[in-house]
Amino acid sequence: MSNKINNLYQFENFKLNTRKKTLLYENENVDLPLKAIEVLCVLVENPGQLITKEEIFNNVWKDSFVEDNVLGQNIYLLRKTFDKYGVDKDLIKNVPRRGYRFLGDVNEIIEETILEKETFEREIYLQQDVASEKDLNVSVVENPTKTKSLFSSKSILFYSTILLTFSFVGFSSWFFVFPYFEGLVFDKDRDAKRLEYDRITESGRDFHIGLSPDDQNAVYVSHTKDGLYMVTMQHLPTKSETVIIPPQEAKPHCLTFSPDGHYLYYSTRDETNTNTVFRVPIYGGRTETVVKGLSSFFSISPDGSQITYLEYDAEKDKTDLIISNSLDGSGKRIVKTLQGNQTFAIWGVKPAWKPDGTKLAIIVFTKEKGLKKGKSRSELAEVDIADGTINPIKTPKWRHFGNPQWQADGKGLYLIVREKVRKPKQIWHLEYLTGKARNITNDTNQYTDYRVASDESFLLTTTLAESQNLYLMSLDDTTNTKQLTFETGIRNGVFGLNWSSDGKHIFYVRTKNGLANDLWKINVETLEKQQLTFDEPAWINRIDVTPNGKSVVFASNRTGKQNIWRIDLDGKNLRQITNGVDEAIPVISPDGKWLYYLSFGENTKALWKRELDGKGKPILIQKNVVGGSVISPTNPKKIASNYFDANEKEKHPWINILFDEDNPKNWKKLEIGQPKDWAADGSGVYYLDGGQSFNNVWFISTETFEKKQITHFKDLRILDLDISPDGKKAVLSRGATTGSIIKVSGF
Repeated sequence: MSNKINNLYQFENFKLNTRKKTLLYENENVDLPLKAIEVLCVLVENPGQLITKEEIFNNVWKDSFVEDNVLGQNIYLLRKTFDKYGVDKDLIKNVPRRGYRFLGDVNEIIEETILEKETFEREIYLQQDVASEKDLNVSVVENPTKTKSLFSSKSILFYSTILLTFSFVGFSSWFFVFPYFEGLVFDKDRDAKRLEYDRITESGRDFHIGLSPDDQNAVYVSHTKDGLYMVTMQHLPTKSETVIIPPQEAKPHCLTFSPDGHYLYYSTRDETNTNTVFRVPIYGGRTETVVKGLSSFFSISPDGSQITYLEYDAEKDKTDLIISNSLDGSGKRIVKTLQGNQTFAIWGVKPAWKPDGTKLAIIVFTKEKGLKKGKSRSELAEVDIADGTINPIKTPKWRHFGNPQWQADGKGLYLIVREKVRKPKQIWHLEYLTGKARNITNDTNQYTDYRVASDESFLLTTTLAESQNLYLMSLDDTTNTKQLTFETGIRNGVFGLNWSSDGKHIFYVRTKNGLANDLWKINVETLEKQQLTFDEPAWINRIDVTPNGKSVVFASNRTGKQNIWRIDLDGKNLRQITNGVDEAIPVISPDGKWLYYLSFGENTKALWKRELDGKGKPILIQKNVVGGSVISPTNPKKIASNYFDANEKEKHPWINILFDEDNPKNWKKLEIGQPKDWAADGSGVYYLDGGQSFNNVWFISTETFEKKQITHFKDLRILDLDISPDGKKAVLSRGATTGSIIKVSGF
């Protein structure tokens, strides 16, 4: 039986098969992710027509929730592909705030085919399409139990039996293995009901969230196109918006309403760069300072009279849990102090008041003799505010968790949880007494902040989506850039980026799904790529190529603790070269003799060095180095480092310094962001400065300390950079950081 099927479309020199989901250019296959081709199919099947974003999402990601930026990334990838094949006009037109039009001249090709063959081919391509879903990091919820009959004709029963057997084997492998692949997540726990998602914001520049006590108003931080930060309040029933904090340079976070709903508390850096809590009346009035010098996020007591936060004393290596008056910070009282092998979690975590106001839920880190060196375990605990007694709260064995929030009756808590190494951060619920947990969200989005409604009918959450690619940029003309990688849902170069000594290759860490990453290299001319390490559960942290061009060093936790490793440039001869405690961020001296690295020792971080060939003992260079260091190519004794100034009591103690290795105590403060690389002539240091959704490259002279802005980008955020050996080019890890506010209900 034959049938005429209209599934082939031709435009420019491309041929699109909308049934097989293939794109050919002059009869050669074009390598594109499945979802990008499916987006193209929707557009090409309706040439010249406005196709709304909603229509595209309903066709390509039906029954799934994905961020707006995923569609934008696929459109960007299609445009780049057309440009790569010499198409000099824009085939896909963006209609702002509405959707897209396909502007190419499309010819339909009517194809005659055999029905049985067509049915068979469709099933085979369906199986291939499912396997290729992992090419794009998006959230998909599907029913894996749906199957189709492969054949309807008795005349080919023998072949049907064989094909069904292969299909069963393939399906079985897919069913049991695929839930662990990136890009497709099965919702195993909510068969009876599904989550409902409502996008609260549309800009993609929105971060942090707060919710009023009556559940009527949401507040959120937006990064403006001018690089400033503002706080907006949205009335959820009507979507009307009011600016609470006008655009400013400092970024507010930890947005918290007073229990009566009249004030908004938030923390940010004040004019002295000190972490400070402020409060502002919701409907206009003077902003007041509440408390200065806190080391963590904060929370307000249920009756509104008290504020709690953490203070870290580096000199004494202790962390104090503090309660004070919520109006002006007076009446400061230390509830509990942890020191030495135990400490409270600080970064991005706040203590959570129990609804009756008697206890605080908090995260505690513990180092014990029974644990491996450099290892610690975290546990959820509750602290009695009257006597400081700490008792653990039972939890599953999660990889990481934080941001606890009590439910209104005190019988459970919500948390942000990374269940396993290769899992994204999700929102979970935990029963207080039993420790039984269930996931609220279960997809591939990264949830970073949330607030639960008082009646638990919904929650507001922020999702953070990041994709970075490599860009080659001329330092003489920074508008002259060339994109080297074209991937969505992947972070290229964020955790390691370095030129080869001959300037022909770039070595970089390719990261997917939040944590799993490996070492790759790419030829800057041919764009040919090669993977050098194959250990997804392991973590690679920074890389540096040896000056002789024979190998690359990197930090990795592939053995369970983090040490420095070395591998030849062809991916062979992998070997471990250090065996200390938490060794990271390796840097090789310009002469190739010394390996510098960060390491823990006696409860503090410090910069050390040892001979690269493994001879001799490690030598302490500078105490209190807490981040990356870069070494001058013309004066190997001159080093710029990220540093913790334990003597700084008024301003931000995490600074950047310049020092000479022979006189490390006589350092000079650099008023810059994290040092990224030296100029090839040793005249100064390149660094990054800017906001959460975009930033730029800057340069500071280490002689005059004069600063100069190098790039003037207005979009995409740069996460790392490295200067070529000849000093003429830079490679950038650059991409979109998209933040959205989502309302989730139905849990």
